[in-house]
Amino acid sequence: MVDELTATVKKSLTALLGGVAGAHPTLLQKLVTASHAIVDEERDKALTLVLEKVDAEMTSPFTVNEEYDRLLAECDALIDTEGPLRPDALADSDHRLFPTSFVRAASEDIKGGTAEAVMTRRLQISLHAYQHVLQARLFDCIPMDVRFRVMFKLQARLAPTLLRDETDLLPLISEEQPEVAARRAALGDELSALRAAAKLLEKTPSASPTAGRAVAEATLHAALV
Repeated sequence: MVDELTATVKKSLTALLGGVAGAHPTLLQKLVTASHAIVDEERDKALTLVLEKVDAEMTSPFTVNEEYDRLLAECDALIDTEGPLRPDALADSDHRLFPTSFVRAASEDIKGGTAEAVMTRRLQISLHAYQHVLQARLFDCIPMDVRFRVMFKLQARLAPTLLRDETDLLPLISEEQPEVAARRAALGDELSALRAAAKLLEKTPSASPTAGRAVAEATLHAALV
């Protein structure tokens, strides 16, 4: 999930920066490299948060969520240790956290099984309820942490970080794409040739305009070729 989000953010940033600085290749490359580095930093921080949460969960069970106690009470109500198993309670239990087959087997063990069987069933019920609470907690917390780091924290850091290097980046705005620079150089050469031909025409004696024009045209042709 983290890698997929990171790749999507990088792709979006590259497209966005390309639309803004696409005419300046070196500037674009520097902006893309810097922005991707920030994304990687925030991705690493997000992964650290995720691993810390997993470590905390694996260290010791913990919850203050009332849903855990409610689920235990619901299972106890289905089992009903004070009397026989109630068919009406089991009628819709397949739509709940504890399926009918489990409730029936747990009821038999708790009501007539050994102390070890009772303890085992109680532990299964507790773990099942805790797993439900744990999954709900992680399913929200982990995506929230990743989204905060890779999206919102990145957004807050991006502009200040890029603008911090404006002294080095601003001169790159004058850079042109290679094909544009080549075309500009070719036009410059043509302009120089035209100016040289014009000066040559100005220096040609009026008594021989045809010869002078021929010399100028030859000079212009040589310069353009």
